[in-house]
Formats: sequence, C-alpha cells, structure tokens
Amino acid sequence: MNSFVIVQYSKSDLLPIIQLLKENNLPSSDIEAGKQVFFVAEYNDTIIGCIGIEEYNSFGLIRSLAVTKSKKNLGLGKKLHTRAIENCIVKGLKKTYLLTSTADNYFELLGWKQIKRADVPSIIQSSKEFSSICPSTAICMELSLFPYIAGKLFSEGFNCAQSTFYPFAVRSGILPEAALKLTTGFGSGMVYRGETCGAVTGVMMAIGLIYGRSEANDYDSKDKTYMLIKEMYKRFCNKHGSIVCKELLKLENNSPESWDRANSEGLFETHCPLFVKDAVIITEELLKK
Repeated sequence: MNSFVIVQYSKSDLLPIIQLLKENNLPSSDIEAGKQVFFVAEYNDTIIGCIGIEEYNSFGLIRSLAVTKSKKNLGLGKKLHTRAIENCIVKGLKKTYLLTSTADNYFELLGWKQIKRADVPSIIQSSKEFSSICPSTAICMELSLFPYIAGKLFSEGFNCAQSTFYPFAVRSGILPEAALKLTTGFGSGMVYRGETCGAVTGVMMAIGLIYGRSEANDYDSKDKTYMLIKEMYKRFCNKHGSIVCKELLKLENNSPESWDRANSEGLFETHCPLFVKDAVIITEELLKK
C-alpha cells in the first residue's frame, strides 16, 4: 500500500472521520467542524486513517488516531502521528498531551511518557476530552515536541546537526528542505573531522537564528547570542564531559580506522541519540529564559 496520501482534511462533512472513530471504539461525540484539525490518509479516495489536533494556546491535544481495520499493522498510524506532530511544531506549540485507555504502550514507543493528570496545563484539562469524555482511569501522556522530532530525524539517517537545528528552524519559518540542506555539512564533527559535535553545532545555529544580529552594530544581539551559546556549552559539558565529537565518542584519533571502529561498535546508535536529545532540551530551557 504505497499510494496513500496524508493530507489535511478540509471538508465540512466529518461523517467519514466519525465513522472511522466509531469503528475503532474512539470518542466522537464532540467532533465538530473547526474545533479540531484533522489529517487523514486517503487511498483510492477513501479515508483509511485519521488523527486530530486541538490547539490550546501553546499546547496541543492529540486525539482520534485511528486506522481502518483492513489497513492496520502497516505503519500508517506512525505516519499520521508524525504528520500531526510536525504540524504542531510549525504552529509553534511546545508540548502535546493525550489520553488513552488502551494504547499507552504504542505511544510510549513513539516517544510519549506517562504523567499525572494533575500535571497537565489547566487549559488542556478544561477540554471536553479531559473534563467529560474520557474516563478518569484513562492514562495521561505528554510529548515534548522538539526532542521528539530531532530524535526521529536522527533515527531516519539525518546527521546530528540537521536533527537539532530542524525543529528550531521550522518554527522560525525556514522551509524544512532548506533547514536540512543548510546543516548537511556539519555531521560527525565537521565532516568526519571529529571536532565540534554536530548536535551542538545545530543548536548553536538555532540560537543565532533566533537571537543573532543582522546589523554590524547590534552588539546587544551579538552578546546575547554568545552568552546563550556559552551557557549551552557549559550545560552540555556538565552532562557529557565535552562538546568535541571524537572525545564524546572516545575515538583515539581522527583516522578512518577510528571511524570504522565507531561504526562497528554502534556508537552512532548508542551515544549520538543522547547528544541530540540533550542538546535540544538544554537549548529549549535556555530559550525559555
């Protein structure tokens, strides 16, 4: 099944989505045109999957992830989930939440974590999904968007700089393709030189994009950018001991043999995802201040 497409649903008739939700035993009583943004998977002009988003200020509520029974176990749910999360990032949302009674293990595999219902922002708790539709026994889950999308990109084969720069860049209005192309040359410590870790380089560029100067005499922006990057260095080093790629991977030198060893020992799979995740989390914390 390679010919399906995922698109934003723009019709006012929500009956096909409601029928799909009922088929999957999911709530549909509060589904209303304009209240939720839906993305649907279409195959031969038929909706075979859907996912909904409700926006509450800077937070999102993910709901109504459903796939028709004949198309389950083909990875369609994950593709719908990714499309919804990317939309949340473009809209500038910080975190997303959901309630589930049966699919907590599935969502944990996608990067979500269980949290206490009382820890959810009050504006999300006021939604019908939280306040009246889902039972009190439903499991509450949270997803921080930037670490998720950065980790996903890295797992797909993009380098560490591409992965960490991308979410900040897209939220700032840079086209996704441009964000990925711009950072292609910064992986593996500057093209296998083992120098500054690409995960760090990516967030350095992100800080510059957000706070950097565009006029030569704008020294305040320059100072702020430098200050934030220095603090990011400090926090990253406190956690991992260095910002230098070959030191982080404990390579003896920069020889092809050292990189071959890193590959054979799976260091890019065991170490680098942590660097990507932590670089993004640290930078998010700094930018909040």
